[in-house]
Amino acid sequence: RVLLGAAAGAALALSGCLRLAAGTARALGEVEVLAVSAGAAGGGFVLAGTQTGATALLLFALGAVAGALGLVVVVRRLDRPRRWTNLAVVLLIAALAGVAALAGTYVRTRRDAVAVVTTWLLGDLGGATAASATALAGAAALLLIAATRATEPAAARRRETLSLLALGLGVGAVGPLAFVGTLAPRAVRRLACGATERALLPLCAAAGA
Repeated sequence: RVLLGAAAGAALALSGCLRLAAGTARALGEVEVLAVSAGAAGGGFVLAGTQTGATALLLFALGAVAGALGLVVVVRRLDRPRRWTNLAVVLLIAALAGVAALAGTYVRTRRDAVAVVTTWLLGDLGGATAASATALAGAAALLLIAATRATEPAAARRRETLSLLALGLGVGAVGPLAFVGTLAPRAVRRLACGATERALLPLCAAAGA
């Protein structure tokens, strides 16, 4: 679990660093990802309730879509240059954390496919194995090497592709937690003032891990 979490964190931070360098990361864009994961988990468990089997999966899917869309709309309405935006975002994140805690408690009482889907949405590492963790770590290392060799201006398209691959790798392994990968690059950029783009990439990956 430690290795899988570190590899996923490195991949997500690498993707965030590349997005930040390209100027494609919006201030509240990453909070939308948190809203999708927590909203889908919360909406799914509310609608699925005590149902089991295919009925539970269908209801969970409908609830997940509704919950995710609802919270994404809230985040986008908050994405305005107003004084109360920061306070509203803090309250929203607190609410999302509460939803995640409730969904996690609900999942522990289930043993069907709904539990597996919900734990993935919440970023659970319970399904980690030595093989999956090693494979993820190797793939993240390869992406990092490729990214450090594509820092020249002419390789913008290649960096975009690597960012999407790293994002997909991390999200596929541990759930829609891409917002985690944005925190590390922003902190590293503030601390490592004057560092080159090539130096920032491994620093961000290490911080994400």
